[in-house]
Amino acid sequence: NGYILSSYACGIKNGTFYCLRGVDSSQFTLTYQPFYQEGVNRMNKAFPGCNANTSGSLAHCSGGGAAIVYRNGFVGAGGADGGACNVEYDGYSYCHE
Repeated sequence: NGYILSSYACGIKNGTFYCLRGVDSSQFTLTYQPFYQEGVNRMNKAFPGCNANTSGSLAHCSGGGAAIVYRNGFVGAGGADGGACNVEYDGYSYCHE
């Protein structure tokens, strides 16, 4: 019906393809913790040894690329070349070099 239901920031780290789901924080009925935990789990799988956790308001992994997940729904995935894709907490998504 012309609605975007979800948006992802994706990357490739050492041949491992991963996607982080952004969450529009204007949708107050959502509970963010499952999406936050899922994003952290995906980052840790793509970036072995990162050991990110959900104890803070954001989790970040880097080294030959980078990934970040915020508790408020923002996610980002970037390559070693500096390009990145983000999903903002307001649902706006974009990529840049």
